[in-house]
Amino acid sequence: MQRTENRIRQRFLALAAAVLFLFSFCAAPVFADGGRTVLPGGFPFGAELYADGVLVASLPGADEPSPARDAGILPGDLIVAANGEKVLSLEDLTRLLESREDGEITLTLKRGNALREVKLNAVLGETGERRIGVSVRDKAAGIGTVTFLLPETLSFGGLGHGICTESGTLLPIRRGTVCGVRLTGIRKGKTGEPGELEGILTPLREGSIVTNENTGVFGLYASLPSSQKYGPVETAAPEEVKTGKATVLSTVDGEGIREYGIEIVSIPEPRGESLKSFSIRVTDPALIEKTGGIVQGMSGSPILQGGKLVGAVTHVMVNDPLSGYGIFIDTMLESMPDLLR
Repeated sequence: MQRTENRIRQRFLALAAAVLFLFSFCAAPVFADGGRTVLPGGFPFGAELYADGVLVASLPGADEPSPARDAGILPGDLIVAANGEKVLSLEDLTRLLESREDGEITLTLKRGNALREVKLNAVLGETGERRIGVSVRDKAAGIGTVTFLLPETLSFGGLGHGICTESGTLLPIRRGTVCGVRLTGIRKGKTGEPGELEGILTPLREGSIVTNENTGVFGLYASLPSSQKYGPVETAAPEEVKTGKATVLSTVDGEGIREYGIEIVSIPEPRGESLKSFSIRVTDPALIEKTGGIVQGMSGSPILQGGKLVGAVTHVMVNDPLSGYGIFIDTMLESMPDLLR
C-alpha cells in the first residue's frame, strides 16, 4: 500500500510540474473492448482554470471610448501577446501597455483556432494609467461534478462538457487547480430559468486540472477524495445503452452523494457522433423536490444503467428543467489525454 501511495504521489508531483507548460494532447483510440473499471464520482469539485493568455470578457457601451472595439476586438478573444511578447496574466498586459509612452501597441489575438494581429493606441485613464477600453480576465472558476476516477492513477474526468469563453469557444488553458467546494444552497430550476447549485470554493487544493476539452475537464487528484463512496463499476459501450430507467449519482446538499432515478428518453443514431449522446428526464420525486430537475453544478453527474457507468449529465433544457442531455462515457474516456491514463 505504501509503495502504491508513493507511486501516486510521485505521479502527481510530476504532473503538477508538467501542467505549468502548454501541451498539445492527442487522444488515441482506447478502450476498444468497450469496458473499463472506474470509480464513479457524483461529488462536487471546484475548478480554477488559468487561461493561456488574457481573455476579453466584455466591451464598454457604445457611448464610451474603446480602442479595442475600434480595432475589431470581440468578447471571447484571447490576447496571447503584446508587441511580440507573450502575455500570460493581467500583470503582463498592464506592464506592456505601460511600456510605450505613445500608447501604441500591437496585440496578438486568438479567436477560435486562428491568430490575428491588431494595432491600437491605448488612452490615458482618469488616474493616468493606459487603457484599451476592454474588460479582461486571466482565469475562470466554477463548480462541477466528478464523473469518474481511474483507481490506478486517481486521474479523473468531470463536467461532461468544456468550459467556454463568452463567445462560446473552448477556453484554452495553461494550468488548472482542483479546489474543495462547500455547497451553500440550491436555486431551483423552473421553465425558462435554469437552476444552480450555490457554493464557494475553499482554500483546499486537492489536485491539478490538465486539460479542458469539449467533453469535459480532466486532471489528477493527489489522494482519493473523501467524498468518493461507491465501489468500482464497469463502463458501458454506446451500443449497450438503452432507453428506459437509469440512475444518476449527484451531490446537491449536505447529505452527500445520492442515487436518483431518471429515464433515458432517446438515443440519436448513429451513436456517439454528438456530444449530446442521449436525452434524459428526471423522474425521482426527491431530486425534483430539492432542485426542480437538472441544475447548473450537476454537470458531470455519472449516469448508471444495468450496474454500469454509461455516461454523464451535461445540459439542461432551458424550457423544461426536468429534461436534459447526457454524454456517453466512452466519448469522455476517448478524450482523456495519454498523460492521465
